[in-house]
Order: sequence, then C-alpha cells, then structure tokens
Amino acid sequence: MPNGEWELLATPAERVATEFVGLKYVEVYFRLHMKRRTLYYGLNWIVPSCLITLTNVLGYTLPPECGEKITLQITNLLSVTVFLGMVSEITPPTSESIPVIALFFSISMLLLGWSIIVTILIVSIFFRSPQNTREMNPTMRLIFLEWLPWLLLMTRPGTTYTKPTRQSTTVLSVPIETKQRLIREESAGRLAQHDSYESKLPGYCRNPSIDKDETGIGRVETSEKLDDDDRMSDAQADWRFMALVLDRISLYLFTALFVVTMFFLALSTPRMFDFSPQSALLN
Repeated sequence: MPNGEWELLATPAERVATEFVGLKYVEVYFRLHMKRRTLYYGLNWIVPSCLITLTNVLGYTLPPECGEKITLQITNLLSVTVFLGMVSEITPPTSESIPVIALFFSISMLLLGWSIIVTILIVSIFFRSPQNTREMNPTMRLIFLEWLPWLLLMTRPGTTYTKPTRQSTTVLSVPIETKQRLIREESAGRLAQHDSYESKLPGYCRNPSIDKDETGIGRVETSEKLDDDDRMSDAQADWRFMALVLDRISLYLFTALFVVTMFFLALSTPRMFDFSPQSALLN
C-alpha cells in the first residue's frame, strides 16, 4: 500500500541454498530500499527557510541609517532557530551522521549569525565621525574609497572611479605656516563672496563686530571654523561611503555563499532524483 512519508524504491530478494549433512537448506533474504518523501519537508521547512535567508541577504540593500537592519536579521535568526528545533524533535539523536535537513538549518544559522556581526560593524562605521574616532588612514582610504568602489562599479556624487594607482595615496608634506596662509586666503575669498551676496539682500546691515581690527582676526577665526566644519563633514562622508562599500561587498558575498550552500546540499542529498517503478504501479 502507498505511504505518505516513505517511498518504496525496490524489494530485491536473494535465495541462498546450503547443503548440510546431505540435506539442502534454503534461505531467502529480502531487502527493502526506502526513501523519505521530501515534498512535505520541502514545502513546510526548506522553502520558508530559503525565503528567510534570502530576505536576510536583501537586508544589505537597506541604508545603514535604517534602524531595522539588525532587527530584521535577528528576527530571521530566531525563525531559523525555531525550524531547527522542530527538526531536532523528529530526527533520531545520534552522533554518527548528520541529516541533510539538519545540516541545512545549521548552515543557515551560521550565515545569519555572521550577517548580524557584519551588520553591527557596518552600522558602527557608518556613524563614525572625527569627533569620536580617528581619521581614516591612507591605506584604508585606498582600499575602501578607491579600489573596492572601482571593482564593485559603485558611484559617488562628484566622483568618477577609475583604476587607482599607488601614486594616488602619496601625501605631500606642507609646512604649517604655508598651510595656514592658504587656509586664510581661501577663507577670505569665501567670506568675501558671502558678504557680497548678503549685501544685495534687502534690509542688510553689516555687523561691525565681525571685523575686530584692521588685521581681520575675527574674520580669519570665522573662516577657520568654517573650514574645520567642512573637513569634519568630508571625513564623516568618507566613513559613511566606506559603510556603503562594506554593505555592497556583504550583499555579493552572502548571496554567493547562499547559492553555493544550496547547490552543495542539493548534491549531498542521497537518492533525491531516484524514481521507483513499484511506487508508480502502487499508485
């Protein structure tokens, strides 16, 4: 009779005849080749788990400032943990072999756990700023702001990525006095443009406290503060773009791991595509 859980592949029989004291003794050995039907487990466990892992991979497309990235991945990890608990209840407790379905959920949990660790690192890098951390060194800038964006075909407003070279990381040493003079000249030009624009506005009244003396000390201090704000804003933008690069790498890496894992488990499943003529006759 057909069974909903097991499929009977074959029932070979072997006849063994042995002579003993002039008499012939006949023994018949029957062997049953059975396979568990995978439709129930595929629809109720494998497919939902694959969808959960896929949504976890697509979570890397969310922006790092979104507060739901870690929440999504933790929820997916808990869901796969529940499925693994259901599998452990129906499989026999043995350490000699691991069922393929248990191996599938274990690898899924491993991928989800690593994705949570990587996401925490990405969020930490995204919210870095010069006020609470050090600046990015030239090596990190070469790797995460030049090489990887070029390899991943990423775009950034105002930047065109080409194949970078090591000469791009050369840092020229400029004397402090020359640097301060250049900053003052650039800031003075920016403030002059700002004043010329404000002077055309209706109701404009110049504040005499801006210029403290003929040397323009107050103007220079204001310009230096504006330059510091611009440098901090650029440094924070670099950290955020580095987090986006790590997000893109994680998306490609975990997608490749997911596809390779599914392919490996499909090949590791024994008798997955076997067909039994006897089961067709019974049905």
